[in-house]
Formats: sequence, C-alpha cells, structure tokens
Amino acid sequence: MVSKGETVDAFISGAGPVGLFFAYQMIQLGHSVYICDPKQGPTDQSRAVLLTPRTMEMMENRKIAHHFLKEAIAVQGMQVHVHGSKVGTIDVTAGDTSFPQMTCLAQEKTEAVLIKLVGEERISWRTRLVDYTQHENDIEAIVKHTETDQESKIYARYIIGADGSHSVVRKQNSDWEYEGFAIATKFGMADVTLSGKDADKMMNNRSNGFIHADGMCGVVPIGKGANGQYYFRVVANLGPYEIDENKGKTTHGIHQEEPFTLEELQAIMEKRLHPLEIVAKNPVWITQFRINERKASGFRRDRAFLIGDAAHCHSPVGGQGLNLGLQDGAVKGLPRIASNKIAKVVQC
Repeated sequence: MVSKGETVDAFISGAGPVGLFFAYQMIQLGHSVYICDPKQGPTDQSRAVLLTPRTMEMMENRKIAHHFLKEAIAVQGMQVHVHGSKVGTIDVTAGDTSFPQMTCLAQEKTEAVLIKLVGEERISWRTRLVDYTQHENDIEAIVKHTETDQESKIYARYIIGADGSHSVVRKQNSDWEYEGFAIATKFGMADVTLSGKDADKMMNNRSNGFIHADGMCGVVPIGKGANGQYYFRVVANLGPYEIDENKGKTTHGIHQEEPFTLEELQAIMEKRLHPLEIVAKNPVWITQFRINERKASGFRRDRAFLIGDAAHCHSPVGGQGLNLGLQDGAVKGLPRIASNKIAKVVQC
C-alpha cells in the first residue's frame, strides 16, 4: 500500500488490462507502483475478447501465457458468409508463431489473471485521478475517493495514463491533442447463447462474419459462461457508416445509457444471417458502442506517458484496441535501471 506523501516509481491511472500489464512488468523489475481506477472493482463485462498471436508471444516471453490459455478458447479463423451463404474460410493456423490462433477470452478473465499477478492490494479502486503537476524530479498527483470525496496526494517519478479514450492524464495537459474523428454510426453488441436449426453451424473454433446489404454482423465464440453454456459475441452496425461532423467531441466506447435490446439484436440476425435460423438467448451483456479513429499528438510529455486508448482509439475489429494497448505497455514498460533510479522509458 502507498502512504500519503510517499514517492513511488510509477503512478498508473487505469486498472484495465493495459494498466495492469504495465504495472506487472514494473513490479517484476523491482519498481514501486500506485494504481488507481474509479471503478468499484474488476470489470464483470466481457468487453475486449481477443488476444493476438503477437500478444501471446509477448506473454510467453514473460512466462505468463499459460495463465491466459487456461481461461481461453483457441479460435482458428473465420467463416465468411454473404447473404447467409458461406463463401470461404480465413485460416490463421499457418503462421510462423507458437500461438497460431486467435486466443479468445472475456476481458473480465484477462483482468482477473493480471490482478492476481499484480496483487489486488496494490490497486486503489473507487479512486480517480483529479489532477497532476510535473516537477523536475517527480510528479504530484491528486486523487479522490469516489464515495467519500476524500483527496490525497501521491508523488511519483513518472505518471502513466492507461485511463482510456477520455484520459485524465492526457486532458490535464493542454499541450496534448486527441487528433482524428468520430464515427456517427452506432453499433450493437451482445454476449449470448445460440439456439435454432442452424446454431450448430456457428462453430466454437471459428468466428463468423456475415456481409449483407444492410451492413455486417459478426459472431465470435468467447467460451463457456458461469452457467456452463457456450457464449458468442454478436456485433453489428445499427445504421449506415457515417462520419460525425463534430470532430472535437470524443465519443469512443460503450454507451450503456443508450438502450439496445435482445429483440433488436434478433431482428438484425434474422435479416443479415438469412436463410440461417439462429436464435440469440440468455444475454449476459448487451449494449451499444461507438467508434472514433484518434491518436494523441505524441505519447510522452516529460514525465507523463500515454498507453492504450489514452494514446489511440480505433475500430475494435481484430482486437486492435486491447492488443495495441498491451504492446504499448510492453515497449514503454521496460525501463532501464541505473543508479537505483527509474531511467527514461523508451519511446515508440
């Protein structure tokens, strides 16, 4: 635990997979960390579900890949359908890698693995970064408990923003811009079981992409739920692809305040998967989300760094967000040790 006024090597804003992975590496190298996140605790949502071969190689290099494999299913490629008819298969098992697969597991499981490796006692839940000031030899951060409103000061040699597309670390430095654009199109997403006459055509070791005049629909296996049934991530656009003219507003991410129902999802599936007869049931998570294509105007400002969605956000297709974020953490999370001080971190 960090005491008030104590100086740690790294202040990490955000206890999602990217922040936790960065913290794990720092701890393994003997550095002290302070991690805060305004959430009540670990996520109970599936969110990002794919680890790429490169990410798994990275985990294996740190001798922790087996923790993820225990919780995951190995997806071997994608079946491509056009107006309900299968037209081909994209195979991912022939690559020059020790992990020739898409390693799929719910983000809640990814986080659970990393929290165990980091140690939950190191994470300050229900605590958000309010502001920070950079000095010559350290940074001074102000954090606030979300329930008591009690504020504390934390001193660190460096501050790392792993706090998403609405990053406080980025926003509190006026020199940082989040350049790019927002997509006006809304997307729907749900984690469901599948039944119906053609449900067995949705294989547990293949994802499925359906192309239709109205748009796309993806069906991705994500493994067994707590009830022992196999679940699939179903995702689809809810309208035509359009750019939002309000370029300055960041709208990337989950929008749970905008309802999306199982009935709406089923109507989309009936149209875009036709003539296949597949019924979505037992949703454990259903929501809308929006996509932005943005990149910060640099990933470092003196003692402040950005990783993950705080540094860049984009379409989640192919697991780009989570995997690029983890790889950010791998490159920037390997400080060189000199004279018992944390040295400058390699920039990307």
